[in-house]
Order: sequence, then structure tokens, then C-alpha cells
Amino acid sequence: MYIYLLLINLIGILYILINIVPKNKQRLISSLILGALFFLVMGLRDSSVGSDTNTYLDLYNAQDFLNQDFFFRQEYGFQLYMRLFTILGFSDRFFILINSLIITFSFAYFFYTYSKNICFSFFLHLTIGLFAMTMSGLRQSLAICIILFSIDLFFKKKKFFSIISIYVASTFHISALFFIISYFSFVIKITSYRKILYILMLISPLIIFRKTLIDFIGNITYRRYLELYGGIYSIKMNILLLFIAILIPVFIVILWKISNKNLKLITLQESTFFKLTCLNTIITFFAIDSIMLLRFSYYFIPAYIVLIPNAIMDLKSITNKYLISVVIIVVCIVYFVLGTVGGILKIDNYLFFF
Repeated sequence: MYIYLLLINLIGILYILINIVPKNKQRLISSLILGALFFLVMGLRDSSVGSDTNTYLDLYNAQDFLNQDFFFRQEYGFQLYMRLFTILGFSDRFFILINSLIITFSFAYFFYTYSKNICFSFFLHLTIGLFAMTMSGLRQSLAICIILFSIDLFFKKKKFFSIISIYVASTFHISALFFIISYFSFVIKITSYRKILYILMLISPLIIFRKTLIDFIGNITYRRYLELYGGIYSIKMNILLLFIAILIPVFIVILWKISNKNLKLITLQESTFFKLTCLNTIITFFAIDSIMLLRFSYYFIPAYIVLIPNAIMDLKSITNKYLISVVIIVVCIVYFVLGTVGGILKIDNYLFFF
């Protein structure tokens, strides 16, 4: 656990010291340094860190896994990806290193491109984001990385390749196909705070009739996932996750109001990230009855990891910026410690592999 607290401190130190660097180089240097630190923590971990790490290493070391009925049978993209490394004769330790590099680079690039405060985004990624999951769930972590580039392609108006990349992500983890629903939300333009309220009212029936939709999802879900979770309704979600999922979009709107943000002038990126954040809230509502559905929300989490720092940076009052930042930092650290110690992802007892 101490390694993560050290990492939090290093993020804070970098945020203070980065001001000695020329302003036009601060973003790049922050991304490189923090990317390197996160890569080292991920890449040098022992196989005991992460509940699924040993499972993936056992699979990797099974040279004939393509001919066996392994758990990952359907995701052929991941199969081919694994086969490439085994054909090249790389060790399982190198396999962890290269995957850590790919995952870290993907998030670092995303933060560098879209965050107004890279240090804060890395901090949120560590504490309330996807860092813990990337230390365990390799397939879905790689799928999320592909989705990050899909979002990037969308902003670059390469929509065809953006949609194709979602399909590619689904060959690593089938749940990535769910991200396609985000494209339907992109046609909705946010032009006023009243319109945000109307949108929330329109989607409320989805929440009310969520059990009907959950039954439908259960019918189309791979049987192996249902067996893993013991059924679509087997495990209930921690209600704290729902509270946070609701709080984040509300918090963003409050920050926009404080900064007198004109929503008619909102950027495409801000609008998209806000809608993805709202979709995350909706999915979390569904996960009240089935935590298995919480996996779908992972693809939307990077949106608010960028949106929160951006909304804070838009505040005109420096006092408000620092006061709100301090409150968020304290809350996130408490949440991270409580959620990580003894958590199901088993990353709290960190050990280096050597």
C-alpha cells in the first residue's frame, strides 16, 4: 500500500516543481515523468499483485492455449495478441512489462491530449479511476486502451475508424461493444443547464425499468461470465459507488455554474466527456442489482478523469481552485485507501517481482 501513497506524494511534488520548467514543455514533461512512474509500478509488480495476474501468466505460459478450452476462448483478438508474444519467445515477465507500457502510454497520451491538469488526472486515475483495475484485468484494460484511441479518432473526425476500433476492442473483451451506445448520445447537444435536466428526465424510465433490461442483458451475455459471477443478480454493488457516480456529474455542473460557463460555447470534447460521465451514472444505476454490469462503466470512467480537472481549471477564482482541489484530494485518498485495503482486486499488498 505504501508504494501507492509514495506515488501520490510524487505526483504532488511534480505538480509543484513543474513550474520551473518552461510552460510550453510542462505538459509533455509531466506526461513522460508520471507515465514512467506508473509504468514502473505496474511493470515491476510481483505476480501476486492483482487478483487475475497469475491467471494471465499461467495462460501465457500454456503454449498450446489456442487448442484448449480456456476461459478466454471467444476473444480471438486477445488470443492472437498472446500468441504473438509466445511465438517471439518472450518471457512472462517481459509480457507484463510490455502490457504495462502499452496501458500506461495509452492513458498518458489521453491525459496529455485532453486534460488541462495532467498531474490531477493521473492522481484521479490512481485513486478513483482505473489504475487498480489495470493492475489485474489485462484483457479489459487493453480493450479500454483501444477505446481511448477510439475517442481520440472521433474527435479527429475519423468516425469510421473510431467505430472499427470499438469492434477491435471487443475482440479483447466483448463488453467493449457496449461503448457503441455512446455514439447515440453524441447527437444530443448540450446548450443550457435546463437541457441537462430535461435529458436526465428522459432517461429516468431506463432506471425505473432497469430489471427488465438487466434480464435482457443476462440473456445475451456469454454463459461463462454468468457462471463466473454466479448469475446476473448474484452479487450486489456497494451503494457508495452509486453515490459517487451521481455526485460527479452534479459536481461538474456546479463547477460550470461557479465559473459562469456558457454552455452554448462548450467545446465538443467537454460536451462529449460530460455525456460519457452521465452514461457512467446510468450504468451504475443498473449495477445496483448486478455488479457484473459495472464492467460496462469502466469504458466511461476516463471521461470524468479528464473532465474534473478541466472544470476546476476553468474556475476564475484561484481560492476556489485550491479549496475545491484540496477537498477532492482528501476525499479521493480516503476512498482509495478504504477501497484498496482488502479489496477484491488484491493490489494492496504490493511486492516487487525481484
